[in-house]
Amino acid sequence: MQIEVEFNVQALLTIKENFYAVANQALRITADKIAEDAKANIDPSKSGLHNRSGALAGSIKVTRYVQLEPGSMGEISVTAGDETRVPYANIHESGGTIQARNKPLLKFQVNGQWVSKKQVVIPARPFLVPALETGAENYSAVFLDEFERIFSEV
Repeated sequence: MQIEVEFNVQALLTIKENFYAVANQALRITADKIAEDAKANIDPSKSGLHNRSGALAGSIKVTRYVQLEPGSMGEISVTAGDETRVPYANIHESGGTIQARNKPLLKFQVNGQWVSKKQVVIPARPFLVPALETGAENYSAVFLDEFERIFSEV
């Protein structure tokens, strides 16, 4: 009895490169989903945040990782806010106390009435961390989907 086995040598030679491609593509897909979910979390019915201008949602960015050398794993960060345009992103995510600095009192409107306070405690209304947690939980499934997709093409 003779057994013949046929296989694609090129496919075997590219397994390592394809594995890294799978991991990096899964990271990209996961990061995009995290950003999408974080933007969806800026919804008063979910977080208590009032989306007046859309600046907070618009500040959520995915920083793409460019592979520096073949075989390296990628890193992708998802960020929200910047100090000049959306300095309040962190206080909404983590909560904290805002104190008057340049004037004796903070002045703002609540239900159409002007209020003056020395300080205001802002409760945490996280929008990014819940999206990150869900993304981390789903990364394995995304990785397996991409693994199956890429290796079905080889």
